[in-house]
Order: sequence, then C-alpha cells, then structure tokens
Amino acid sequence: MIAIIRREIKNYFKRPLFWIGVLLVIYGVFSDTSPYLHTRYLAEGEKIANDKPAISDEGEVYEGYIPADPKKHRELWHEQLKQALLEDGETDAEVQKVIGKIENMELEEAYDYLNEKYEWYGARYLYEDTSYFKGTAEEINSYLDQKMEKKPFSYYYARKFADFTGLYMGFFATIMFSVLFLLFFFFKQEAGFGVVQRFVGSEIVLRVRFGFWGKTYNGI
Repeated sequence: MIAIIRREIKNYFKRPLFWIGVLLVIYGVFSDTSPYLHTRYLAEGEKIANDKPAISDEGEVYEGYIPADPKKHRELWHEQLKQALLEDGETDAEVQKVIGKIENMELEEAYDYLNEKYEWYGARYLYEDTSYFKGTAEEINSYLDQKMEKKPFSYYYARKFADFTGLYMGFFATIMFSVLFLLFFFFKQEAGFGVVQRFVGSEIVLRVRFGFWGKTYNGI
C-alpha cells in the first residue's frame, strides 16, 4: 500500500496541471492575504483614504473599519433607520417619534414594533449592515491595542493565511477532480470500457498522453 501511495504521489508531481494549480494557489493566497500586512497604527488625525462606505456589514482594519460595540452599533442603526424612514416618505416629526419610542426597547421588541406599526421589515437587516464603521485614528489604534494585548499579529495573520489556503486548495481539488473525471469518460468512449478498467491510477496518465498525441491504446 505504501508503495502504491508513493507511486501515485510521484505521478501527481509529473502532471503539469498539478504544478499550474500549485502556482495559482500560492498566487491567490498571497494576493488575498498581502493587504493584511499593511495593518498599522495611524498617526494623529490620519485617515485611511478609500471609496468604501462609512458603515458596512463587514470590514477589515487595513480598510479603516472596526467593529461597533453594542452602544455604537445601536447609534449607527438609529441613524440609518432615520434615513430609511425618511426615504420611505415618513415626516421628520414622525421619524423622531419612532426613534424615541424604540430607543429603550430591546432589539427584538423594536423589530416587532416596526413590523406591526409601520410594516417596515428591513430593520433587522439594517442592523446587521451597521456592524462595522470607519473609525478615527484614535479608535483604530485603540482597537489594535486591544487585539494585540490578547494575541500577537502573527496569530491573526496565520488564521487568515490558513483560511485562504483551505479555500484555494478546495477550488483546486474540485477542478482537478473534474478534469480527471472528464478524461476518464473520454477514454471510456475512445478505447472502450474494458481498456479503461485495466488502466486506472497512474497508468491513466499514459493513456491521456498517448491518446492526445497518437491515439494508441496498446496496453502495458
């Protein structure tokens, strides 16, 4: 069994598709994780310039985003709720009344109130969309201090690296399996099922090579 596994591993190393996939995985992983290397403390008054919105449902520190604590999250939600209700045609006085009414409610209670009173069903999703906001230099530096006190930067970067590596390896394995699956049926049609049955594993690579360049199927 060990000899068979060793032979199959060697055969994988001989396939151009394998090395193309490895290079694409390496490029993809470093391309997606390299922005995290730009995470840094900001100087006083400095801002991270980009065209991203002020609030988002997700974000990274190198983009200027930090997660909102419950109090800040609620404030952002109320601000966005005001804008949404005004855009729906509610008057400013009515909007202020709504905000004052739900200000001291629990979230689920506030959702139900808006659903029943105004038939406004987007409050829950709007709350999720205000999970992150663009912080000031002081807020970003304070957030980094809190994170660095718990774990070193290498820990957070390694987690991102492992996540993207697993993602790209999954894509690569799916594509490679699909190609080998199609090649199996190609030779099943060209050479007949009996021949393909005899040439599985490492020998199917020889069938692929000879099939494309000479269409000879004389067995080993």
